[in-house]
Amino acid sequence: MLRLFIKRILGTIPTFFIILTLTFFVMKAIPGGPFDEERALPPEVKASIDAKYHLDRPVYEQYYYYLKNFVKGDLGHSYRYGEDRKVTDILMETFPVSAILGFFSLLISCLFGFFFGAIAAYYRDTWIDKLILLFSVSGISIPNFLLASLLILVFSMKLDLFPPALWENWKSAVLPVLTLSLRPLCTVLRLVRSSLLEVLEEDYIRTATAKGANSPRVLFIHALKNALIPVVSMLGPMTASIVTGSFVVEIIFAVPGMGRHFITAVLDRDYTLIMGLTLVYGIVLIGCNFFVDLAYEWIDPRIRVES
Repeated sequence: MLRLFIKRILGTIPTFFIILTLTFFVMKAIPGGPFDEERALPPEVKASIDAKYHLDRPVYEQYYYYLKNFVKGDLGHSYRYGEDRKVTDILMETFPVSAILGFFSLLISCLFGFFFGAIAAYYRDTWIDKLILLFSVSGISIPNFLLASLLILVFSMKLDLFPPALWENWKSAVLPVLTLSLRPLCTVLRLVRSSLLEVLEEDYIRTATAKGANSPRVLFIHALKNALIPVVSMLGPMTASIVTGSFVVEIIFAVPGMGRHFITAVLDRDYTLIMGLTLVYGIVLIGCNFFVDLAYEWIDPRIRVES
């Protein structure tokens, strides 16, 4: 197991390096710059600013400077906020908020997705199964911005249960988490249901039932673990969907997370902040896929043997 762990760790290094390199060069290839404004700066001022941030150098030299500073743990200063704000300071302020939002969204998606998926499989072809499937189709079809608007209208404006925006206490997190978790929840639900229906047709399930094991025990003890294999493989892409979906959700609910800064950084061509945010998101996704691989190998021992 240790050998597989080390192998997976070493495999993430080239992936991270590719993300860093592609993001840097694609960003530089986009027309425009961080100091391009409607009212052009005087040429001498523009030249001075470009020289200060090495923007007057060839792209490969800028890449070299960035890598050298990155190894030292220096992500530079934000072009938009100037010398007053380092990129690392912005990340340290916003990452915990986005992490809390993403973690609870993922947790709710998995817990309720597994539960309702198992219930739908247990009561398949009944009105309970059809009702759960209707809910899953509706949840997948509703876009985040529409769901967020409906939740604000009902729970904030009509019932006055939760605040419509900002990030002040646990109540402020309820509506953003619900908005962000609904679509992944419905995806997990449908996948668990279909996977369980296949597993319940296996011979060892029939044997357990023939020996007198009750149906809930067969479902949750014998069948569910093997049904988790395709579900676990979806956790990596599902985390990516939660991360990208958080951009819109954070703006709608005025959540002070990384998503808001990411969008404004792209619009402002804030190269250093774009790089910092992209690398953090890349680390999160690589880390999630890393733990998904480990969980996959733990659930299915055949993978450890083949590796």
